[in-house]
Amino acid sequence: MAKINEDIKVAADTGHKENNVSKESGEIQFVKNSDTFVLLHVPPGKPNRKDNGKTRVVQKKQKGGTCWYYAMKVGAIIRPDYIERQNAQDRKWVSAYRKSETKLDTDELDFIAGELKFLKNDPARFVNSRDTKWSKKWILSWLNCFKKPDAVPAIDYGMMKNASTIFEADKKKAKEFCDWYEANVEAVWPGVDCNNMKKIFFPFMREYFDSPYTDIFAFQHAYRNKHRIELRKTFIRNCGLDPEIACQLAGLDILEKFSSAGLESCREAAPYWLLTPQTSQADPILQYALYRRVTHNLVFKAYDLKPIPWHPESSNIEAIIKELKKGKAILVGGQYGRAYDSQSPAVLNKADVADTYDVFYFSPGTHFVDKNERVPYLHAISVIGAEKKSGTANDGWIYFIDPIDESAPNQKRKIYVMSYKQFCLQCIADESAMFDGSKPKHFTYALS
Repeated sequence: MAKINEDIKVAADTGHKENNVSKESGEIQFVKNSDTFVLLHVPPGKPNRKDNGKTRVVQKKQKGGTCWYYAMKVGAIIRPDYIERQNAQDRKWVSAYRKSETKLDTDELDFIAGELKFLKNDPARFVNSRDTKWSKKWILSWLNCFKKPDAVPAIDYGMMKNASTIFEADKKKAKEFCDWYEANVEAVWPGVDCNNMKKIFFPFMREYFDSPYTDIFAFQHAYRNKHRIELRKTFIRNCGLDPEIACQLAGLDILEKFSSAGLESCREAAPYWLLTPQTSQADPILQYALYRRVTHNLVFKAYDLKPIPWHPESSNIEAIIKELKKGKAILVGGQYGRAYDSQSPAVLNKADVADTYDVFYFSPGTHFVDKNERVPYLHAISVIGAEKKSGTANDGWIYFIDPIDESAPNQKRKIYVMSYKQFCLQCIADESAMFDGSKPKHFTYALS
């Protein structure tokens, strides 16, 4: 694994006093705090650890699949003991793990995905279209491979045409193309640094050819999961646990929750009946679920997060308000944000919070999820506010921060609002996605 480097971008202006929490008070601040409307004050950016929190730095947006970490950090950065707790060893391990996962996603997996997309789109057609400006721009945007925009490489058109065989069942032809591509990559892209091709993409392709997979995208998914499992093993060991034993206990715990909910025979419980003494002998999908469960449990323990007594079907908005009044943000996972909406968010002119936040919303009816299809991933958000509206069909409103947005100290933080009713519909259990729409009462839906 490559060396992990911390990259902290210090904002040019860290003196936005209106949005800074008073360190002297040692208290969490609220924008609203009544029996019907609670909204936490989450200052923009985050405390600068280099000067013990005297200034604030940019809170970067999530990279890769680390929304859980950034959503969780929202609750951490508003605590008076943030700097002190971040220096604790368990949180250092969490931070190192997050950086490793980000590096895997952005430096390696994204590079592989970009190269596969390039090859899938018939590179011969693009490279040889000298008179098409769009085609040159497309290549530049994906590979950034030309020093001069007019420098289109002279390559073997016939071999580049064979790139499409990578996405067919004929692995022999695909291997012939990749062997040629690897041997001629520097000639194909003259004057271009091809180190990532040599270190990342071609080893990935060789592993694919040695695998039983015919579908390269299925292999790509398995490849990602395998490497994430290795990162999680390291993290679990750093926390002083045996990964095999920890996974066994996690699997039994999840199975017990399915049983308590009367869902022993549902499709999502089925893999947990196949637990073996050695996790490495289990189905790869089950391995991934177990390591994810153990890792998240250790992360939540390091950040003092516990399940709250709230259920999206049997509880009401007052339970969310009660929890927020304790001064704690709430971590929730589900089908939230841009990935699940057919339209971009719109600005909401909400005068009573405009001095603190820029508020956005997704138009009603634009949320889309096909219940017959498995959604590729769930998204974690940080709930920082709840407003009860008695007598309305939606019961009230939920305010949240999305980890996909960066936050700079000299700008108002961006938050989102959605109806409480829709918030409950889109919430997903931590133990299982439960894509059949059920919401077992024994599962975990929110932590604080």
